[in-house]
Amino acid sequence: MRDLAAALLGYAVILALGDSVARLLLPREGGEREDACGRLALAFSLGAGAVSLLLFWASLLVPGRVGAAFVLAPSLALVAAQRSPREWLPWARALPARAKAFARSLDRWSALAALVLGAEIAASVAASLSSDLSVDGVAIYALKAKLAFVSGGMPLSHFQDLSRQWSHLDYPLLLPLDEAFFFFLRGEASLVLAKALAPGFFAALLLLFYSTVSRARSRPVAILFAGLLGSLPGLVERAPQAEADLALALAWFGSVAHMHRFFREGNRRDLVIASLLAAVCAWTKREGFVFLGVQAVALLLVPLLSRKPHGETRAAEPWWRAWLPLSASALVVVGPWIVLLRALDVPGNDFHPVMLETTRALIHRLPEASEITLRQLFWRDPPPSPHTCLDHWGLLWHLFVIAGALVFATRKEIAPRLYVFASAAVPLALFSFAYIYSVWGPNQLGWVAHMKFSEFRLILQEAPGAFFLVALVLGDAPRMPGEVAG
Repeated sequence: MRDLAAALLGYAVILALGDSVARLLLPREGGEREDACGRLALAFSLGAGAVSLLLFWASLLVPGRVGAAFVLAPSLALVAAQRSPREWLPWARALPARAKAFARSLDRWSALAALVLGAEIAASVAASLSSDLSVDGVAIYALKAKLAFVSGGMPLSHFQDLSRQWSHLDYPLLLPLDEAFFFFLRGEASLVLAKALAPGFFAALLLLFYSTVSRARSRPVAILFAGLLGSLPGLVERAPQAEADLALALAWFGSVAHMHRFFREGNRRDLVIASLLAAVCAWTKREGFVFLGVQAVALLLVPLLSRKPHGETRAAEPWWRAWLPLSASALVVVGPWIVLLRALDVPGNDFHPVMLETTRALIHRLPEASEITLRQLFWRDPPPSPHTCLDHWGLLWHLFVIAGALVFATRKEIAPRLYVFASAAVPLALFSFAYIYSVWGPNQLGWVAHMKFSEFRLILQEAPGAFFLVALVLGDAPRMPGEVAG
């Protein structure tokens, strides 16, 4: 019961903090509205990042004395700042009327969406309750969460303890510190609570995907593709294991979705959200820095890619102005983390430094690395695994290639759609190339085994974006009678 109470309170704080951050930093324009699914997903994404950042900053400022209060106090202050004391009572009195108006606005598509998404989210909760944490879920994330709980914050000595280098000292801390926050709320480090966040990331991903596709296409298309995403075997298999890949998939898809919307509609609020979530990617896993770089390069194309509705070309915006939200987000979210890594000379794992000499010595691995990636995406896992691509991804990547070809063939909305295609294809290519730098030797079964054991996680991070392109292209059909976006 204490685990359940701590989990519910933790979720409430994450959502309240994330929604408050969104309201303060990202005020909506007069006629602009955001559906409930998109708002919940955005609140969870930003809230998960904000909770972990508050604990990290507190660990640096008051080491050894960090607790739940360092998150609860700022959260309460931000929530209270949304309205003056005089406005809270009228707002509370209006809640029943708002609830009735919301209920009246629901229709058959809303009911179907609730049924499909609710069933998949319930299945994810059940799987999390009945599954054990993965090896990495325990040895990397839960271990650091327990250390932060026991030490009253993440101790700096941890980053210099080479006896724990196997736990990846240089991994960003979003997930471990979010888990530690749940431990603080309960007053005890519990592996059950370490699994509690996984269904939240899964649910937020499905809600965000549904909201994004329903706005870009229609609700029937959104229900279809969100249902397919939620039943993707690779996602269903990895979601309950409390690893950071699902959290990264959520943040990266959110960044891609809002950047795509910015390129189509030119709303600067979407640019800011995309920038914040790209920075959250870098705070979630090291691969997130690749995603941050992808967005930086994409913003160089703002004058070409940004469009207003009805095809009007938006006034060209200097690249440096488009980069401001991304640069500021990266500076605030991951700047202190990078400084810490450099100051303490935290060692990395698994990969050689990327240098010209190293590249020349290892480039001979590239053909085999490319073959392994292509086999996992389109055919079957490399031996001795008996699995085929259908066991992990279904026909997703085949459809992704078809959708990409149609983007070039039809040239409809080519710039924004090409961006979505590149947001999945470019990271996949870079990650595949990165494995040539693997340090795994015979004692660790070799670099090929390293790639076979871990690349599917990187593929998972791109899967929602790939599904999004498929929905944009293959779901591009006239709306049904009475159907509106969102």
